[in-house]
Amino acid sequence: MLLATVLALGNTLRLTVVAREEEILVVRLIGGSMAFARRPFLYTGLWYGLGGGVLGALILWVFSGWLAGPVNALFILYESQQRLQWPGIHYPLILLTVAVFLGWIASWVACQRHLSQLEAH
Repeated sequence: MLLATVLALGNTLRLTVVAREEEILVVRLIGGSMAFARRPFLYTGLWYGLGGGVLGALILWVFSGWLAGPVNALFILYESQQRLQWPGIHYPLILLTVAVFLGWIASWVACQRHLSQLEAH
């Protein structure tokens, strides 16, 4: 699932780099470094990762609340001592951290590949 996330974000950011190719070339012509040209895309990757992480955390909370009643009723029917509980605060925070990191990694890889192709030409 992590690989699919990186690939999907990488493709989205690659398309963003391709759409702004002329802007990158102008920045390079006036003396901007590759890091300067890469920075807006890294920020975009961070925001995409944060948005995906927030959406994932919200879905986790909604489905946990939605499924808690029926699953706990099933546990009672089978006389089990287990109970489905709400996720603590640590799991959504870890989810957000991993999502932001994956967004940044995906944007770095997508930018590095495309910008190195632009540099070669």
